[in-house]
Amino acid sequence: MRRLVIGDIHGNFEALKRVVANAKLDPVKDRVFCLGDVVDGPAGRDVYACIEWLTTLKHLKMILGNHDWWALQHFEARDINPQYEYAPWVWTTQGGDTTIASYHKHRQDGLMPMKHIKLFKRAKLYHITKDGVVFVHGGFPYNGSPAMTDDETLMWDRKLISDVKNKGPTSVYKHIFVGHSTTQMFKSVAPLTFGNLTMMDTGAGWDGKLSIMDVDTHDIWQDR
Repeated sequence: MRRLVIGDIHGNFEALKRVVANAKLDPVKDRVFCLGDVVDGPAGRDVYACIEWLTTLKHLKMILGNHDWWALQHFEARDINPQYEYAPWVWTTQGGDTTIASYHKHRQDGLMPMKHIKLFKRAKLYHITKDGVVFVHGGFPYNGSPAMTDDETLMWDRKLISDVKNKGPTSVYKHIFVGHSTTQMFKSVAPLTFGNLTMMDTGAGWDGKLSIMDVDTHDIWQDR
C-alpha cells in the first residue's frame, strides 16, 4: 500500500482527474492524505465532483483546511464564530461563491449532501503517523506539538514554513507535510521541501498545478 499526499485542490476537478491518472492512484489500495482546501476557487470549478471523488477512497485521511471550515459553516448554517474570522461575505469573496454554484449545479436544492458533510466533520486538523509523519493544513509552533496548538493556528499558520527554512529541520517529527501556503510564493509550481517540511499547495487553486507526492519515496506527480 502506497502512502500518497495531495495538496490543496480548490475545486479543480479537471486537474484532479489528470494527476490521479498520472500517479496511477488506486482508490482501494492506496492510503491518501488530503491536506484540505478541497473547496472554493475561481468561477467554473466543480467542487462537488472533487468531494464526491474523495468519498470513494477506501483509505482516506482528510485534513480540514480553512476554506473547508468556511464551507461547513455555510452548509450547516452555524452561528458566526469570530474566533475563526468567519463571515459570509469574506467566504464568498474568497471562492465560496464557486462552491455554492457547484452545489446548485449538481443538486436542485443547492445543499451539501450528508456524506459530504460527514467527510468534513470526520476530518482532523492534523494527523501524525506511527512513524512520525505529520499532515496539517496550516502549521504549529516550531518544535511544538499539534496537540497543544489551537485550531486557528492549525488551519491558518504560515510561520512554520519560514521557521524550518531559516532554522533547519524540527527535532520532533520525521517529516511534516503542509498545505495552505502556495509554493508560488517561492516562484515554484512544484512541491518544495525545506529541512523536514514539504509544501504541497502548488497553486491548483489558481494558475499553478495540482500535486501528489509519495510520502515515503517523495516521487511527485502533477496534473500536467
